[in-house]
Amino acid sequence: MSGTPESGSRTGNATSVANLAKIVNIIESNVRAEEEAVADTAKTSSSSSSSVRLASSSAPRRSGVSASYVPKTPQLEEIIFAEPTCTERFARYFVIVIYLCGLCCLGFFLSIYHIFFWDSRMPPVFKGQKKAPVFG
Repeated sequence: MSGTPESGSRTGNATSVANLAKIVNIIESNVRAEEEAVADTAKTSSSSSSSVRLASSSAPRRSGVSASYVPKTPQLEEIIFAEPTCTERFARYFVIVIYLCGLCCLGFFLSIYHIFFWDSRMPPVFKGQKKAPVFG
């Protein structure tokens, strides 16, 4: 059966795995681009300078680059939101309408109560008769 909760969790799991794979690909592409930029700047600085480099410094240190890597924050143009579907839009507007109708209805009933039923007079003071205590 396709309507079982197990199949729903499988599709949700597959979707989350696909989303995770996309995130990993984006991060890897950012790391590659940054490493290429570092390599390009190293090439231009080494060709322009005539100093002697040590053999130990010629090999790139990947552990230092990957350990200090901080992913760049996406710019406003890079953030892509999914367009809401018609049913999602309808549900949002419907919830807002229900909320506003509820507020209006509560306000209406509160005003009717205050106009017609609210009694702001002080109740009369009741003075009871003095009776002897009853022990029973």
